[in-house]
Parts: sequence; C-alpha cells; structure tokens
Amino acid sequence: MPPNFDPSDRLVEANPMPLGQRVPEPLHERVEQLCDLAYKAGEPRRPTKQQMVAALLFGAPTNADELVELLHRYGRATVADALLRSETTAGDVIQLPKRKSGPRSPHRR
Repeated sequence: MPPNFDPSDRLVEANPMPLGQRVPEPLHERVEQLCDLAYKAGEPRRPTKQQMVAALLFGAPTNADELVELLHRYGRATVADALLRSETTAGDVIQLPKRKSGPRSPHRR
C-alpha cells in the first residue's frame, strides 16, 4: 500500500527515498559550490548535498515547455557552464578539487 501523507506535513520530514542517480562529475561539484554559496550568503548551516538537490527539485519548473528547454540547455552545456567559479586550470584543462565523501564542514571550501 502506498504511503499516505497529511497535506500540511512538512516536506523535509517526509520519509526520504533514494534517487540512486549518477550525474556528471562537474554537476556534482556544482552542487558542492551551491551549498557553499548558500552558507556564505547567510544560511545558518551549510546545506547537505541532499538538501540542496531536494530544494532544486522542489523549485524546478512544472511547465512542460520550460522543462524541455532545461533539457535542451543541459544537452548543449559544457563543463565550464556547470561550474559557478573557475577551478584551478592547467592550460585549457579544468581541474576539479579532490573531495572526500561525507558531510562537509561549514568552514571547508
């Protein structure tokens, strides 16, 4: 039987379900950068990647034409387009930072 929810329940308290999806490595770095950006902008705690992805999904457009346009933009995007700031470069190569798995300290860049 599928779960039932009270419409007034807080979304962040609903039972989490794994997405189990892989994304290109530069987009993974983009999520890290977005978490850092939110923290630097005054968010009391650095959001987790899970929180950031959930917030982005929640904020995604529900208009079919807008979704199709997002898919087209993604299909044409370059690695450089994915990153919020330039990473260390060696010539014409973007080097992403090495990150350990697990929670991030709010002071870590």
